[in-house]
Amino acid sequence: MRRKRWLAAILAAGTACTALFGCGSRQIVGTEMARPGESSEKELQAWEEAKNTPYGKYPELITYTLGKMTGGNRSNMPERDTYEDNVYTRYLRECLNIQNKDVFEAMEDQYTVNVDMAIASGELPDVMVIEDRETLIRLAEGGMIADLSEALENCASDGIKAMYDSYEVSALDSAMIDGRLMALPEPSFVDGPNLLWLRRDWMDELGLEAPDTMEEAVEIVRAFVEQDPGNNGEGNTIGLVCHSDLTGETGYRYEFQLNTLFASYSAFPKQWILQEDGTVVYGSVQPQVKEALAEVRKFTGKDVPACGFSIGFERIILLMMENGFQIPGQPKKIAYLIEKGVSGDRLCEVIAQAQEARKNGDQILVARMNKNKKFQKEQLTKEVDTDFVEFYKNPIEKQ
Repeated sequence: MRRKRWLAAILAAGTACTALFGCGSRQIVGTEMARPGESSEKELQAWEEAKNTPYGKYPELITYTLGKMTGGNRSNMPERDTYEDNVYTRYLRECLNIQNKDVFEAMEDQYTVNVDMAIASGELPDVMVIEDRETLIRLAEGGMIADLSEALENCASDGIKAMYDSYEVSALDSAMIDGRLMALPEPSFVDGPNLLWLRRDWMDELGLEAPDTMEEAVEIVRAFVEQDPGNNGEGNTIGLVCHSDLTGETGYRYEFQLNTLFASYSAFPKQWILQEDGTVVYGSVQPQVKEALAEVRKFTGKDVPACGFSIGFERIILLMMENGFQIPGQPKKIAYLIEKGVSGDRLCEVIAQAQEARKNGDQILVARMNKNKKFQKEQLTKEVDTDFVEFYKNPIEKQ
């Protein structure tokens, strides 16, 4: 019987997700599972502890296959590190004696295509990410994934359980099918202190101490701009590096965004807020946001919040392109949109076609076709002109 896979999905938010794995049986590479009578009682106890506790270390190396969702710029890993060998995987190997073997590595839309291909072929990794409940139901009904109820109960740490329990409506409900936990949803496990990064060498140059309040931080940034400790020339110093999108959306934030500053004014842009009277308002248009923007203005002395902020090379190029600039030698961009449900064989053909086109110098994006195809195309062509090729599961019907 095909071994069932362990999957994780974020379904409550309806977006992409990050995988976690249970601690049940695993493939053992280079050795055989200990048999009764062949191992000492201590070794058997070690196996049981590893299988049934959060931090038990396996007596022998356990290798699990992984569909790895990657980040841009190789997730900023050191040059010699890989997604299979980095500070995180080495730590897991040291503490738990487990090792991932990536069967595919991809970003965002390409990752979704790879997941579809894995499902269509029936060759699933032990752990991967899925993005919607429809896919989860299909996998569960097909008997392709395991019930993780026992794994969560035995192997999740108290901290993980507390995070799941902190939601008014159980975060686990989104992954329950017929009373069985068929995936591990991804609530926000990264909540914690938000940091403000300031140039220590500039602070030393000006004789400034670390700030204790927001007001003191603002004064340090102002001193950077006005006193030019970096000798950049008058008017050329950027006091605070900030993302071009000042804040994140729906509780998510990225490095160098100002969610913390806005939150100090009880301002939560780009989010829907439930009021005490039961009404729901949009955070971006609340008066608290105006107060926070007035504070941001102190960094620049101008009405436009983005002025004086580092917006990055890519954003500069995009702004130039919006005004007619053409990148020399820019390859032709083509998006292959694949309807959900296309067969595995057809997916393989599309991937092969995309690879061949890339060899010819074209820039090919392979993505799942959204229900709102018009909006998807508008988004893809917003930054650069894009041609589209569409692949349907029933092509004759779509003609």
